[in-house]
Order: sequence, then structure tokens, then C-alpha cells
Amino acid sequence: MQNTLCLVTTLKSPADYDALVAILPIVKGQVDNAFAQLKTVHFARVVFLDDNTKVAVITEFDGDFDKYVQDFAQALGTVFDTLFAHTVEAPPLPVEDPQN
Repeated sequence: MQNTLCLVTTLKSPADYDALVAILPIVKGQVDNAFAQLKTVHFARVVFLDDNTKVAVITEFDGDFDKYVQDFAQALGTVFDTLFAHTVEAPPLPVEDPQN
């Protein structure tokens, strides 16, 4: 069964937008490798919204949501730590920590 995850969060500042724009091409290979290993992700995208004050992470995946989020956090925890460091509504970091 195919499911969707859509996470939208507010960026802290215009400088944080600039930082993410610079970082995303650098981590693309790491993200592609994680998707190849997980084999459950159909599509994933990062989209800037509202005059670049918000960022959305949108994925389509197969399987159980909780398992997907755990797998995703383990495979790409450092990437999400970097992303969330630039957002207002960040979850507890590091994301791959099972205590969070």
C-alpha cells in the first residue's frame, strides 16, 4: 500500500533558506543511496513555500508509517538534523536517537 508523508516547517530566517539551498545539492547523493537501500520510497521532494519562508518534505512510500519513519531517520538522520537546524518547529535532535 502506498502512503504519503508531507512535512511543512517554517525556516528561521532568510539566511537559513540560503543555507538549505546550498546544502541540498551536497546531500543529494546520500539521499539517493538511502532510498536505494530502503526500497520503499517512490518519490521524494523538497519544496520551498511562502516566499521561501517554509520548507516542505514530501514523500510517497510503501508500508507502515512508523517503520518508514524509523528507517528514514536511521538512513538520513544527519541530513534531517541539518534540515531541522534551520527550522522553527524542529523535533528533538538528533532525529536518529530512539529516545526522541
